Amino acid sequence: MPSLTRELPSGIFIATWRDANGQRVSVSTGETIHERALPKAAAFEAEARFWEDNAEGVWQRLADAGFSPRYLHKIFVGRAHVDFTAFRALLIEAKITFKPAAQYRDKARPVGRRSTKAWRWRGKMRTLEDLLPHAAEGVTKAALRFRLDAGWSVDDSLSTAPMSRSESGMLGARASNQPKRQVG
Repeated sequence: MPSLTRELPSGIFIATWRDANGQRVSVSTGETIHERALPKAAAFEAEARFWEDNAEGVWQRLADAGFSPRYLHKIFVGRAHVDFTAFRALLIEAKITFKPAAQYRDKARPVGRRSTKAWRWRGKMRTLEDLLPHAAEGVTKAALRFRLDAGWSVDDSLSTAPMSRSESGMLGARASNQPKRQVG
């Protein structure tokens, strides 16, 4: 049964459609003021469109194809009239089943080894994990990576201990309190 939204002479809108069980549903907006009744009627019309599409199996086919409920809501023509929580309730009522997203994430991962950056130290090429045990106390993996990427030599990166907070603060204060030079 196609959806039908009609206006009664009193200004009340009535929407009619078939639900998941095939039962005929008629809902009235209960509003006699046209401006308030129209959004409710639009929401009823959107719900009716949902059930029409469900009868054709559209939602389950899209769910089987791996689309998420959020994406289905985005492409749903009545999304302006049905918020996501109400749409999700309609999907649950229609017994639409979704496959877990993890199985699609796992398939999308590239196959093979990632390229690992290596640096020459003491005659051998070494990765960050190989260099980290030789670093000074307090040097983290992130700090070592930053130093090497910033162009520090491997020996300096490994042997330089990290600054304390007070040293870092004094260095920053000294730099910000320097008078600005005028170019010109």
